[in-house]
Amino acid sequence: MSKHEHPLKVKKAWQNPMQNHVWSKAEIEERMKDLPTHTPETLTDKAMHFLVKTLLYHTFNRITGFNPTNPTAKSCEWRLIILESVAGVPGMVAAGMRHFRSLRTLRRDYGWIHTLLEEAENERMHLLVCLKMFNASHLTRFAVVAAQYTMVGFLGLTYLIHPKALHRFVGYLEETASKTYFDLVTAVNTPVTFSEMTIDHCRSRTLTV
Repeated sequence: MSKHEHPLKVKKAWQNPMQNHVWSKAEIEERMKDLPTHTPETLTDKAMHFLVKTLLYHTFNRITGFNPTNPTAKSCEWRLIILESVAGVPGMVAAGMRHFRSLRTLRRDYGWIHTLLEEAENERMHLLVCLKMFNASHLTRFAVVAAQYTMVGFLGLTYLIHPKALHRFVGYLEETASKTYFDLVTAVNTPVTFSEMTIDHCRSRTLTV
């Protein structure tokens, strides 16, 4: 437990988690009953909430053709690959910023760099799992590259100006990601929807072979 002040001025004591919690089936089922969400309080919270939950989420749904109640395999491919490729950016950007700050100030970071890098690596692993199920088209690859170049600059500037804003952005992004996977699990567990998704997925895989 660190006795030093939290880098984001959080008063609650913080401990670096060196080992992630392994969720049991009962815990997963309990969390699936109700997805927790954060209620915006400050102006920054409201701005990030609008950006992620209203602007990006609904725009992303329209672009990818993702229907939460009955998604097609193609829309799942688009959504998951781009979602995870974008989700892996903030942690790496923030870790890099904190790394350079530690070098400039000649001070320790007390675990934040490690935690942020772990988050970025976790999202990258999600992406690689998705690529085991879907083949990324040339258009998807172009979208990933374009999104990465856009997000690195935007998130880097945001972290330089207001670090808490970026952390809140990631929090709301994770909420939308949780909702996406919740919708997919619900769709898979719905027999009719699962059948349609399976047929569509098999057709798309056949065409790419």
